[in-house]
Amino acid sequence: MKRILTQTILVFTAAAVLQGCFRPLIRKYYFPQVEMYMTITFKDGYGYAIFSRDSSVTTISEDVDYIRMRPLEHTSVSLLLNPECTDIVYVNDSWDIAYINSKKLTFIRIVTDSTFYYSQKFPDGPDADWARPEFYDITILGNMNVVWHKETGENKKYTLAKPYN
Repeated sequence: MKRILTQTILVFTAAAVLQGCFRPLIRKYYFPQVEMYMTITFKDGYGYAIFSRDSSVTTISEDVDYIRMRPLEHTSVSLLLNPECTDIVYVNDSWDIAYINSKKLTFIRIVTDSTFYYSQKFPDGPDADWARPEFYDITILGNMNVVWHKETGENKKYTLAKPYN
């Protein structure tokens, strides 16, 4: 009886430890130039980028704005925001892999070769186009593990975004 009890306790302890190891990774970003929080999390084989003006919105539900995609090595989605009107998010999803859940924000799909949003290719950052100076660019790359951003204005460079959590 003692042996069965000990084995049961060991099994439950191992299950609890393993469950803790496989909790979804959550990364939170804040982009003050456009007053936007972005939380990246993973669930059921998908990656989610959750957008909000409130830092406490970090869980997936049908009531929040998010983009869902498979976190693949070639994942690349660019989000352009105009600081003058941050309720509209322009989404460049050249791989056509993103599902958009829009509640408070308006998401508009755009194409890479649009000269309205992009001005030129650039050599010193992610493999994407150079956003025009009036747009703030957030680019999610590589298994949704890398986030680049470029501030508005002439001659701004893309820099690696750092999570705050």
